[in-house]
Amino acid sequence: MIKIRDYKSVDYPSLKAVLEETDMFDSDWDTEQVLRSKIKTQPGSILVAEDNEKVVGCIYILFDYWQSFIFRLAVHKDLQGKGVGTKLLKAAESSLRKQGANGVSLLVREEELPRLSGYYEKRGYTKSTRKHKFFYKKL
Repeated sequence: MIKIRDYKSVDYPSLKAVLEETDMFDSDWDTEQVLRSKIKTQPGSILVAEDNEKVVGCIYILFDYWQSFIFRLAVHKDLQGKGVGTKLLKAAESSLRKQGANGVSLLVREEELPRLSGYYEKRGYTKSTRKHKFFYKKL
């Protein structure tokens, strides 16, 4: 039985393993210290999927009154296609609604677009027609 709950610091090794397995781990953004800071400043901003007390998936939430984002939706490969990602997505959307968000955006890596476009479209997301690319600077 899959249970969705808030991330706790003790979940870090399992969460990191899921992110690494799905090629989503970022050594700058997904450190234990960064995630600890994220949940300290925004409690409930990381959700995990738990199966038999083992973390098998995660999703990060960023709420801002101007724009809301969902990112790092990752599910252990053995459980992909079994509804775990959808449960995480619905829980994240519900959390954002409760915080007053009117919409949510997400980013998909370009190489994953063919595989994931249909997944998100079936869940009510519209692919942007904008050609914008994001820029990043490490400070």
